[in-house]
Amino acid sequence: MRSVGTNWKDTHPFAIINNLSEHFAKWCRYGTDICNQSPHLSFHDNHASVGLGKVETGLLSLKLPNAYTTAQNNSNSTNFKVGAELVGGEAFGAVKWSAQAAADAGIDHGNGKHAINIGVDGPQAQVGPLECKSGIRADTGINCNKNGLGITILGTGFQIGRKTKVSLLGSSVGINF
Repeated sequence: MRSVGTNWKDTHPFAIINNLSEHFAKWCRYGTDICNQSPHLSFHDNHASVGLGKVETGLLSLKLPNAYTTAQNNSNSTNFKVGAELVGGEAFGAVKWSAQAAADAGIDHGNGKHAINIGVDGPQAQVGPLECKSGIRADTGINCNKNGLGITILGTGFQIGRKTKVSLLGSSVGINF
């Protein structure tokens, strides 16, 4: 973790577009001053994104169009994902939704999960503990971890536990306890 305030004031004068409090917080935590609240183009480590930012009014937020790509390769998984989010939002901290398209491929083999992931994700919604996701997926694998016990074959399966869900060809309905 970075030292809070180390030469920040001298090298990052406040600016409404490229130096908000989120820039400072992420610089302290991650060592990079990226903010998704304002228009951005960012490249760091294994992630790249471009977007128009988001509008926040306290209890409501609206995420404007953005595109991203991520790559992850460690001892537990190898994944690559590319996607675009047309619009998304959150209300009162309990309702979340997004209209997006994302494609990914990868292998997970750790933390109680052994799976091959491949598919395309579509719009998603979450109201409190209820969650709905749409997509076409061919994920195949088993998991037994802190979130539950489950099996998925060609995007169809179930999970029982803290995260309980049923999926059919990649679309799913679930509840988080």
